[in-house]
Amino acid sequence: MTKGTIQHETMHALGFYHEQARPDRDRYVKIFFDNIRDDQEHNFEKQTEEKADTLNIQYDFSSVMHYGKFSFAQDPSKPTILPIQNPNQEIGQRDAVSDTDIEQINILYSCSVSGNGWSKWSEYGACSVECIKQRSRFCMNSDKASCPNPTNYGYNRYGVDLQEAQCSSSECAGVVDGNWGSWGDWGKCSEACGTGKHSRTRQCNNPTPQNGGESCKGSASEEKECFIKPCNSGSLDCTFDDDSDRLCGWTSEDSMNFQWTRNRGGTPSTSTGPSEDKTSGSGYYMYIETSSPAREGWKARLTSSLIGAQVVKCMKLSYHMYGASIGTLNIIAKDQTTNEERILFEKSGNQGNTWQTIEVTVQNSNPYKIVLEGVRGFDWQGDIAIDDIEFTNGACIKQVVTTPSPTPTILRVGCFQDQGYINGRRPFTHRGDLSGLAISTNQLSELRDHYYDVVRYCGSLARNNGFKFFAIQQYYECWTGPTSDVQYSRDGESKGCWPEQQMGYGPHIVGQYLSNMVYQWSDL
Repeated sequence: MTKGTIQHETMHALGFYHEQARPDRDRYVKIFFDNIRDDQEHNFEKQTEEKADTLNIQYDFSSVMHYGKFSFAQDPSKPTILPIQNPNQEIGQRDAVSDTDIEQINILYSCSVSGNGWSKWSEYGACSVECIKQRSRFCMNSDKASCPNPTNYGYNRYGVDLQEAQCSSSECAGVVDGNWGSWGDWGKCSEACGTGKHSRTRQCNNPTPQNGGESCKGSASEEKECFIKPCNSGSLDCTFDDDSDRLCGWTSEDSMNFQWTRNRGGTPSTSTGPSEDKTSGSGYYMYIETSSPAREGWKARLTSSLIGAQVVKCMKLSYHMYGASIGTLNIIAKDQTTNEERILFEKSGNQGNTWQTIEVTVQNSNPYKIVLEGVRGFDWQGDIAIDDIEFTNGACIKQVVTTPSPTPTILRVGCFQDQGYINGRRPFTHRGDLSGLAISTNQLSELRDHYYDVVRYCGSLARNNGFKFFAIQQYYECWTGPTSDVQYSRDGESKGCWPEQQMGYGPHIVGQYLSNMVYQWSDL
């Protein structure tokens, strides 16, 4: 992990947003939303002035909090963010905090400084879309009276003085082409049942065209089919798209550890969960959020209304179970006389990044309810989603017979040397940097639990690519690759894995310098 990355995360902990999240960011950068990965759009959201204070400090391309040009790109050959006035300007450094970063920390936390009066003026910041640049200075004494004669512009409650100047012709491009902002939410469906239409819009304000620049190309609106529910839907049917009856009479069991959540679009975690609903691609579904504080074995339950004794129905359900640590989805018939629960359908483990549909016959000798139970797996990449519940009278034409899938297991292989490139090859072919997961602690128990999380995360990366073997080196280097290319034992066994044997603190977990702690998935 680089010093700059540690400082970046520390500034988050101190309350700072990303630089490109500033309320005034559209004056300095343009965001290419169409090229941002669906699960990372939240990292490019612009904050409101009520939520984020610029502290009267100029926009800073050199901030350790600024993203690089290609951060989270769907197409890595195309940018996700560019400076407006000078697209060649370097952004996204992770070497160290900038002078402006330091100034902001001093201001926000009233860090003690020696002397009275004003600090020196900072360097001028970037040129805005209006060809204006800014610089700042701050009062070095808590008594603002010791800092007389602030400039006429921008003296604020933090004791920061902001000064503006016109950019030179060489600094300012003058003509600025427009760029689309992000799409708004989808509007209301035109039909309460059956197929209808709804639309959404976007604005050419990221930035707006300036000084004769070209307007945005393409349409400011788009229309799409929508479907809330069938016009002949029964009392148990649900697409979760009706805002007036979100759960269609189903109830969430509040007594359980966590609940099914109604959601639209992707889930917050990467490499797990659907990116859209099953019904229309723009509606809602229900899912279990398996990130912390959720723990393995926690259950979320959604319960139907009462179904009469001996009533036979065919239940149709769409489910999405994608992720390296998927738990279990159960369909349960709960007898309302005896409280006995009988599993009618069970599915466990990663089923791929796609919606799947099953049909199962449901019946019971006494009045009963159907329970949809989502069970959290061993880690956070285990979001399970459901959608499009439909019941018809009578048994299903084709019965579904399921055999529960075994829960995948990570197995230790051993600690092995890595002597670097030999004949142009390393023991593994693919490398991932997990240094963003690093924590600061001297407690061995906390470190041990943390490195187990690192192993699981690396295993998830390997599994999502279909790779059986993976390894941790230098604590946060994740190595993997196709089995045919892996030569993990090439350089012989090593004693360089943590914790060392003499510590007496359990088995090896991660590799240290030039050592790989190797693992494998049991089912690949």
